[in-house]
Amino acid sequence: MSQELNAFLAARPELHFIDLLLHDLHGVDRGKRIDIAEANPYLVVSWILRGLLQGLTDQRKPRAPLEGNAYTGTQQQGEPLPRYWPTALDRLDQSRFARELLGADLHRLYGMVKRHELDEFNSHVTARECAAYLPALS
Repeated sequence: MSQELNAFLAARPELHFIDLLLHDLHGVDRGKRIDIAEANPYLVVSWILRGLLQGLTDQRKPRAPLEGNAYTGTQQQGEPLPRYWPTALDRLDQSRFARELLGADLHRLYGMVKRHELDEFNSHVTARECAAYLPALS
C-alpha cells in the first residue's frame, strides 16, 4: 500500500471493517465482521449471501456459533481454517460451493490469480530472512 493510503486508513479505523448484520425470521441477529484489509468485501458478502440462500433452500437450521480459535480446530463443528496460503488455495480448488458461486471459469481464473499472487509474494526476501541469514555469510 502507498504511504498516502496507509495514512488515510490509520486516521480512519472505522474503515478497516465492514459489519454485516442480518435478522432472521425468529428475530435472531446474525452478524459477520469483515476485515477489508484481508479480503475483497464484495466477494465475502457474495459468499455469505450464497451460503444463506443455500441454507434457506435446503431448509437447514443454523448451527450454534463457533467458539475458540478457528485455526486450531478446537471448536465443536467444522474443519479448522487453513493456516497456510497454499493449503487454502488447494481447498478453494476443491470447493464445489466456490465453483457453483463463481462459475467454473471464474473459479479457475480466481485460483490462478491467487496462485500467481502467492508466487509473487514468495519471490521477495523479507527483512527477517536477511537478519537471520546474512550474518552467516560474513
